[in-house]
Amino acid sequence: MPRLAIYVMAASFLIAPALSGAAESGETPEFGSADANDDGVVSVDEAVDAGVPEEEAKREDINGDGELSEADWKFVDMSPDEGQSAASDDG
Repeated sequence: MPRLAIYVMAASFLIAPALSGAAESGETPEFGSADANDDGVVSVDEAVDAGVPEEEAKREDINGDGELSEADWKFVDMSPDEGQSAASDDG
């Protein structure tokens, strides 16, 4: 198991520069790039590492299992959330 952790960490360091460019541009990273351990889902932690705001990753985790399927990933929005601020101003 420790060997797997080392591989996951190494992969994270290798893909982080590529993903940071996508995060800075406001574009959602590719699902396969965000799935750092290649298990077919993107955990909330992997999404955050890919530049997705934690709130957005959790919002798109519809079933609350801490993982985003490829179908969930299609709804990840990297643009600033204008609707949230308007909703919170109604108070």
